This record gives sequence, C-alpha cells and structure tokens, in this order.
Amino acid sequence: MTNKKRLITEIVGLARSQGLAVRSENAQLNETGMDFQVVFAEDDDCIPWVLRKPRRSDVVERAASEGRTLAFLRANLTADVPDWRIHTPELIAYPMLKGTPAAGIDLEQKQYVWNMNHQPPSDDFVQSLAGILAE
Repeated sequence: MTNKKRLITEIVGLARSQGLAVRSENAQLNETGMDFQVVFAEDDDCIPWVLRKPRRSDVVERAASEGRTLAFLRANLTADVPDWRIHTPELIAYPMLKGTPAAGIDLEQKQYVWNMNHQPPSDDFVQSLAGILAE
C-alpha cells in the first residue's frame, strides 16, 4: 500500500470512528496545506466531505478559534460557510461547499491558479465578493 493510500485510509478511518460513513474509494488526498492533511471523500449518500487531520498538536488550539469564527460567520453572512460537524483534536470534518473555489494550488507550478474565466475577475465576481465583505 502506498503512503498516499495509507494516509487516505487512516483519515477515512478517523471519520468513521466519529460516526461519519465516508468511503475510501475515489477519495482524494490534498497535502498543499502546512497545518492539515486533507482528504476529500463522499459519504454513503454521495455527499462530498472535507476531512482535515492536523499535522501537529499546536494546530488544534488555532483550529478551535477558526471553528468559533466560522460559527459566527455562518450566523451572520448570506454566503456559504463551512459547517464543522466533527471537531476533535484528531479530525475536523464538514460537508464540502458547493461551487468552484476562486483559486487553487497548482503543485507542479507551485503557485495559485485562478478558477475564473475572466482575468481580471468579472464584475459579477467582484460585486459578489464586495457584498460579502460588506456584510
């Protein structure tokens, strides 16, 4: 078993031990973050989930602050905000937000890659972002 597959199995196992029935098949590992190893996996109802395993123990305390901030934002914004359903020192898990992220990381080029059809961003994107920032 490769290290990648072993890590996916481990993180999926952590989710399952918390009662979240996600599957290893077709799960994807994302190791671009410095603080978390992330697996994207679907549950038995084909709902995609984000599974975040802290890389170090010092990340757990900062994650608690992040969780409180997200709960505040969820209560006060019209935008979709991650809803942490599991938050333990070993795992954070939440349903993946709908839509396409504005940007991602290209591991080969080691840089952000914008997921927008327009460069610079369209007026609709700028207006939407401005509206959320104003909230």
